[in-house]
Amino acid sequence: MREALFDTSVLIEHFRCKDKKASTLYRRTHSGVLPRISALTRFEIMVGATVPQRRFWNDLLESFVIHAFDDRVADEAVRLEQSIRRRGAGSIGMADLFIASTAIVHDLPLVTLNQKHFQRVEGLRLL
Repeated sequence: MREALFDTSVLIEHFRCKDKKASTLYRRTHSGVLPRISALTRFEIMVGATVPQRRFWNDLLESFVIHAFDDRVADEAVRLEQSIRRRGAGSIGMADLFIASTAIVHDLPLVTLNQKHFQRVEGLRLL
């Protein structure tokens, strides 16, 4: 089995999907990918969750390894932001920058529904 970092967009798609088996999260995890998320993804999910949704999210997020935002991730985010600015590639936003940095630091490919957005990040492998 291989590991991958899942972007917030994939988790939200899973939540919204009436047929969970059709979601990207379900298909990837049932094809042998071990799910990981960034602490920033957990933050984005939980800050947007309503009280009735929290149980769903807490149950789902329990199954993920959550990678912390630490000094290595912060330093990588600085490097990535400076690289993006030098190339004039436009900002990807702070939360996505931290998610991309987490993937790079932990040598994980990123599963996202926003491929075009994350393609601007050099050194980031996308699934």
